Amino acid sequence: YEDMSPPPAPKGEAPPDAIPGLREAGSGRPTKKERRQTDRLLGED
Repeated sequence: YEDMSPPPAPKGEAPPDAIPGLREAGSGRPTKKERRQTDRLLGED
């Protein structure tokens, strides 16, 4: 068969879509500790 894939990118160059987006601190999922604190606050022990 004939390989039709594009040639590999040179090392050291990352494609622009491979760079992860930046987030504010605390904007992701809560940690287990934070989740337990929230559950305690809401009375869901």
